[in-house]
Amino acid sequence: MAFIRNCFFTAVMVFCISVNTSAQTIYYPDRSSQLLKATAEDAAMLLQKAIPGSKFNTAAYTSNPLSGIILIYDTSITDNQACKTQSDGSSYIKFTAAGDNGLHYGIYQYLYQRGFRFYQPGSIWEVTPVLASAYKKMDTVYTCSYKYKTWFISGGHNRWIMDNNSAYGWDTYFGDNGHNWALYQRRNGMLGSSIFKGHRDDVMTGTYLTTLQNNPCYVANYNGSRVAGSQSVPDIFNNSAKELWANTLEQKYTQYQTTIFGNTNLYTNIYRNYRYNNDYIGIEVPDGAKWGNSKDNDVCSAVDYPSESDQHFSLANATVQKIAAKYPGKRFQLYAYSGHADVPSASIAINNNIDIQLIPTVYQMESSTNGLRNRWYNRSKNVSEYQYLNLSGWSGETPSFKWDDLKTTLQIAKDKKTQGVMWEASPAKFGSLPFLLASNSYLKDNIEVDSTLHEFCNNMFGAAANTIYQLFQLWGGEETGADKYTMQIYLQLLHTAAQQTANAPDVVKERLRELKAYLHYMVLYFDMANDDQNKTITKADKDAAICMYLAKTNKMQLVNSYYIIANLVGKYATTSDFYVKYNVVNGTAYANGNLPLITAAEIDQYFLQDVSLYANQFDQFKQLEATAVKSQFTKAAVAPLATINTKLLYTNGINYYNKTSYNIIASAAGSFSIKYTPTFEMQGKGYINFEVEVAGTSLQVVKDFTIDNNSKAGTLKVDLPKAGNYVLTIVSKYKSSVELAITTNGNYFYKNGAFLGNKTESYRSDLNSLPGYFYIPEAVSKVYCNVNSFSGGKYASAETISKSFDLKDNNGKSVQLRFVTPKDSSLMVLEIPEGAGGTFWQAANMAQYTLQFITISNQLWYAQRVLTSKPSQHVEESTAPKGTAAVFPNPSTGIFNCAKNGSPVKASQVVVYNTQGNVVGSFTDATQFNISKLAAGMYLYRMVVDKEVFDGKIVKL
Repeated sequence: MAFIRNCFFTAVMVFCISVNTSAQTIYYPDRSSQLLKATAEDAAMLLQKAIPGSKFNTAAYTSNPLSGIILIYDTSITDNQACKTQSDGSSYIKFTAAGDNGLHYGIYQYLYQRGFRFYQPGSIWEVTPVLASAYKKMDTVYTCSYKYKTWFISGGHNRWIMDNNSAYGWDTYFGDNGHNWALYQRRNGMLGSSIFKGHRDDVMTGTYLTTLQNNPCYVANYNGSRVAGSQSVPDIFNNSAKELWANTLEQKYTQYQTTIFGNTNLYTNIYRNYRYNNDYIGIEVPDGAKWGNSKDNDVCSAVDYPSESDQHFSLANATVQKIAAKYPGKRFQLYAYSGHADVPSASIAINNNIDIQLIPTVYQMESSTNGLRNRWYNRSKNVSEYQYLNLSGWSGETPSFKWDDLKTTLQIAKDKKTQGVMWEASPAKFGSLPFLLASNSYLKDNIEVDSTLHEFCNNMFGAAANTIYQLFQLWGGEETGADKYTMQIYLQLLHTAAQQTANAPDVVKERLRELKAYLHYMVLYFDMANDDQNKTITKADKDAAICMYLAKTNKMQLVNSYYIIANLVGKYATTSDFYVKYNVVNGTAYANGNLPLITAAEIDQYFLQDVSLYANQFDQFKQLEATAVKSQFTKAAVAPLATINTKLLYTNGINYYNKTSYNIIASAAGSFSIKYTPTFEMQGKGYINFEVEVAGTSLQVVKDFTIDNNSKAGTLKVDLPKAGNYVLTIVSKYKSSVELAITTNGNYFYKNGAFLGNKTESYRSDLNSLPGYFYIPEAVSKVYCNVNSFSGGKYASAETISKSFDLKDNNGKSVQLRFVTPKDSSLMVLEIPEGAGGTFWQAANMAQYTLQFITISNQLWYAQRVLTSKPSQHVEESTAPKGTAAVFPNPSTGIFNCAKNGSPVKASQVVVYNTQGNVVGSFTDATQFNISKLAAGMYLYRMVVDKEVFDGKIVKL
């Protein structure tokens, strides 16, 4: 019997091997695009790797095959992202979609569910499962509820001297690297059902521009001029101008569609992906649009223009109505952006066929990010968001984002059922892609972003998984923005990871080596971006070093080497030696594209040098969350400032804007108030917005209040519904300034991030309104900080900088920063005496410099020192003011007035204690104080009036 069983088992194995080794085919339709053929070849290669002994081919078909893996176009499918997938589990699997976009989505989503993973471009970053068969019995439709969920490379990618492959002219990006990034996107299902058409600068040429020039009244009057240019927009009061805009857009769309559909053989690659790229009509005006804002000396119209948003959506509605006459049911796209980021007036109904993409985080001065979101999600259901991540021009593709903000954006998309999120991003291998992958998995598969990041680290870095995860978390952390001073943390973590994987497989070490190479680029970039006093190495030397390093590492795709080098070299004259050597087209330094690529030994050597260079830069990092610092107030004898007095000025930026924010910690439900006195310097214009939101949640706006140039002084009361963290944001434009007196009511106010350099916030020293308290954690002996010491064409001395900030220790004694090294003019240190930890120090003055702590938290608290001694419980207290300083009424439900000799008085300080001697309230410059939130009972107080100290008891009913 054993012999028979063994023969049967052998026969089954031979049968299985014979099935797997027989050639299997992935079929694509005749007249498919090159893109779909490439996808078929990629799927064949991947399945062949996953199924032992298998062989997969690709072939075109003219009639539907009965077996194999079959890709089918079906233009009757309306969802451009959908892919119908059917299989009997043994002989065939059919993928059916409207075009390339749906087929890519379906094929790779199927492979994802079978266990394939593509964490990064490059084979060492893939997970290939072991499969018995390519087939799995199923009948389903793969799709996603988010219409927009892609990211695109900021600046794009083209062929260049170090990546001059012309084989991928049909792909999204060109060259080997561009193709690999596009393939990475397709493999991970990072494309929605449509792209979003951007600014229609293409309209501003030829006949259209000539017509505008010949008809000045067609052009909106901007700053008293109707001269037509590339940023002109139609005058919304001129019907002919609006018709010209709409007709031009319609004619361009019709002409292009007729060309493609009239010769699908010639334009197969475009035709098969037409819905994704061209189905919707973009109607967004040119970037930097000059909306009507003036009627000075105007012969065309004497009507006042409404807001830019009202003009924008009035034009959009007219455009849609005009084009829809020819294309009923067609959808349109435009941005809520810059001057027209806000919702239009309630009287303007937005056409339901318009998809609106909101840019909420930058380029808008209407409200806070969440304030503007809240307005839009209450106004339209056709809203998506446009976000930015680590752009080359902003951060050199080093990590420059907040992980919590990214997660909040995704949570809002889910909660509000939006149309999705699009990202303009760098393709940085470690600074961007892991986070874009996690974001996409959340939208596509509803997988929490932290889970995807953990999975990536666990599958790719073995025993170092948790260490690398910690590194990625730091890159998106609130307290540790990436810069040259935090490189020590990153290098130490990676050094630990290398030790943890000393006995790991070579592929794990290879992955870590690429991460080492990325960190060395960060070292080079931060060194280049830093202005220091070391003149032995010129800026050109640093620029050249980056060009050569990125050229030698370009095949690793650490960053978009092409774009970074092109931007860097573009700052030099085309006739300069630097340009001749390092330009991306024919730079002589790259040896005609044959420059030797970096070796593993070179990467390891650079890493050891970097670790050594940054090993002893700082003694310790001790960054605390704000709630932990707030808990130290009573122990350190400080309390929240009763009133914050400041004046917010405006900048000379677009529309003379300003934006500032305050973080708030409320110990209980309560309120605070803002007394505002505005000044409007621009005739007929004014805008100041106050917005309060719950921090750390997806979208909870407590107050959204706006005043304009017709508004007078007033008081805004803000009710906080419960204990927790809040953010107050104040935004202004049109040369609007405002004096503020924020009565905190015992709530804790603080600034978060680099501070003391904001010239648009003016604090009154006579009212002690710039307390500038920052917390020194216990056991800290040195505090390192980064100060932009370059001012007025020369470097400032440490004495000048310290005097400018007016730093004081916990005893109120002046202290001085000093430079750590003469080679770095921005790195400074503050010495902390033994026993001075666990206290609050003070920066009492605003400055022209900006200070950012490196080793402790960047929190500037609006606080005050309180009297350290408390009044005796045996003190006698009168119940009404007579002959001495006192408070009344007493008892009270919570509000007490200050008086002396029977008359109201302003106390410079009032401190309230419980019977155990703990400070429970502190107020400055107070004519009255409010302890309504405290429990009923007896309390002690100490009050300072005209430099005299008075003690007493009060009863809170």
